[in-house]
Amino acid sequence: MRLFVFRPVVMLAGLALIGCSQVHNRREATTPETKPASDRIARLSPVWQRATLLQAIDDNGQNCDQVTRARYQQQVRGMAMWTAQCHDGGRWAIYVGAQAFAQVARCSELAASGLPACQFPELPRRAELSVHA
Repeated sequence: MRLFVFRPVVMLAGLALIGCSQVHNRREATTPETKPASDRIARLSPVWQRATLLQAIDDNGQNCDQVTRARYQQQVRGMAMWTAQCHDGGRWAIYVGAQAFAQVARCSELAASGLPACQFPELPRRAELSVHA
């Protein structure tokens, strides 16, 4: 059983949009603490968050037709754990390192490795979304 695909990926879809700021100092650009990738993903709009996580899933050789839900969950072993649910029902954990490297695992395989389970909060029902006057 292969839990993690250790093929590093630079998540260009969303990170390129916000990584365009000028860096005045070469050391600042390479220090992981200066701009953690997860923080950059968190600042993206929900559409770009889903696109970025879809790219990470795809770049790790996994199948996902479209990410319909995505969220930051927690820190795990020095990486940010994001979860993504695909339109086809697939659920993924994406572990993002400080320099935009990602590892992807199926949520169904996490329990066997002792990692935290993916959490997908229930979506509000349609009636709860309507505004009452």
